[in-house]
Amino acid sequence: RYALGSILADIEGGGPIALRAGHPVIRSYVHVRDVVDLAFAVMLGVAPAPPGPVDTAGDREIEVGELAQLSAAVLGRPDLPIERPPVVGPADRYVGDGTAFRALARSVGVPLAPLEAQIADTAAYLGIEPAR
Repeated sequence: RYALGSILADIEGGGPIALRAGHPVIRSYVHVRDVVDLAFAVMLGVAPAPPGPVDTAGDREIEVGELAQLSAAVLGRPDLPIERPPVVGPADRYVGDGTAFRALARSVGVPLAPLEAQIADTAAYLGIEPAR
């Protein structure tokens, strides 16, 4: 499973949120709707086609421990415990350079979804309701 999906499943199950990585894990997320909106803008000629592949890094990098905390807060469960081995060692940083992606979005007026909205929409897609 992917980090966000696993975190959301643990939240849905009532916790705790279990993270297995004993080292820092840095990621960046982009809403699939934003990717599709920009792809259509290019296909329809509203935006110029990039000269090559474009990384889809968002405007924010986040460590999975913080992602777990943020996800729990977004879903109304900020007090859920997070279980994780001690975090030591070098970071696993899998984040592209989203400069061209963000510039393309700005050029056609596509507002990129903040991470909180991406989490909420992913949870809704998976059928996970926020706590009331």
